[in-house]
Formats: sequence, structure tokens, C-alpha cells
Amino acid sequence: MSFKPQKTINDDKQHSLDKIKTDPKNPKTHDARNIQAITKSLINFGQHRPIVVQKSTNIIIVGNGMYQAMRNLGWSHAWVVFVDDDNAQAIARKIADNKTSELGSWDTPVLEELVAELSVNLEDFEIPGFDKDELLELVEAGTESLRGIDSMVVDAEAELDNYSQSMEKEENGLDEIRFDKFNEFKLVLTKEEQSIIEQFFKEHKGTGRPEKYLIAIAAESIGLKYVPNEDELADNDELP
Repeated sequence: MSFKPQKTINDDKQHSLDKIKTDPKNPKTHDARNIQAITKSLINFGQHRPIVVQKSTNIIIVGNGMYQAMRNLGWSHAWVVFVDDDNAQAIARKIADNKTSELGSWDTPVLEELVAELSVNLEDFEIPGFDKDELLELVEAGTESLRGIDSMVVDAEAELDNYSQSMEKEENGLDEIRFDKFNEFKLVLTKEEQSIIEQFFKEHKGTGRPEKYLIAIAAESIGLKYVPNEDELADNDELP
């Protein structure tokens, strides 16, 4: 059996709690620890999701535990959403809401790191739903993980610094390169520089001029100077 989504009949941010009722057949139980955690969450963060109520009966479909916690706090009004569910759809909705919340799982390393970050900012902190021992265990594990990340960042920064220094030395050395060392260098050219070089060799292809002569001319056009190896130069070779 499938159900069609029901439109919200009324979305009231300040609805009286006296006008709605808890579900006598709520399949999810709420022990003292659960209600205490919900209560602390309401105190710390307020109500960030509505209580869902069946309009025809005023019975709570989703949010019975939240209703109990609000009553403990002495609240008289809350955010309530009414839906036009028939009884079958209301039953399916409350079972689905409780079951789907159980199917998620924690990404433990991420949880540990988040709790560790929080503990840095708050000396005496709490998170509703976790006791002190659980939080302490998460903080210790998360702190070790964060230290590992910091170490990785330091290593990465050092590696980047070394690379930058290496590139700076290489760039400084490109002001003047001997022909006998030409093949040992890799030049990183901009698209504009590549275009200049390509156009130059296209225009002078087949002129019979020595390769080192053409290289020197092309290099000069992009601001580089190539010094020929004296042993390679013939007496009649002229370079700019």
C-alpha cells in the first residue's frame, strides 16, 4: 500500500499545547534519559522542527517526546503543523518517521573531530544525548585526529615552500641558458608566448638558418637570452 503526500492544513508557530494530545498508541517509547536530552536540546537550541498533528483528531503523529519535554519546561505554545491524514496514513507516517531516524549512522571520525573542536571553545560543555564519559572519549579520539591533520598541513606547507623555492631558482636561471644545456630545461610558456614561438618558426621554416640561430631569435622575442656553447658556433654564425 502506498500513500499520496498530504498537504499541510495549518502551520502555526504559536499553537496552544492544550489543544493537542499525545498518541496513546505511539510505537516509540521515551525513557527519562531521552526526555532529558530533548529538554536540554530545547533549552540550548529552541524548537527547530515542528510537532506534526493529525487535524481530524488533534493527536500528535510526530513529536510526542518533544511535547513531553515542552510540558516539563512549562511551555504553553509551540510550532505545530497539521496534516489531513486519515488513520491509515497517520499510522504509516509515525512508523516511518521513527524507523527512518534509526537507519542513519554516525561517521565516527568526523563526529570525534567536531566534538574535539567544540571542547576547545567551551571549557564545560555538553551535548544533549551524550553523557560526560561519551563526550570525553570522543574528545580524546578527535584531538588525536586533529593533531594528525595539523601535522599533515605543516608537512604540506613545508613541501609547498620547498617547491616554491625550487621554482624561483629555476625561473631566475632562465634569464640566460647555454645551448649545450638547452635540453635540460623545461620552459612553461603562456599561450601568448607559445603563439609567438609557433608563428616565428612557421615564418622561418625552410630558410636554412641554423636551429640555434632560430632558437635564440625566438627566445629573445619572449624575453629570454640564450648563450651558445663556443664549441658549437661556427665562425660564420651570427646571433643577435
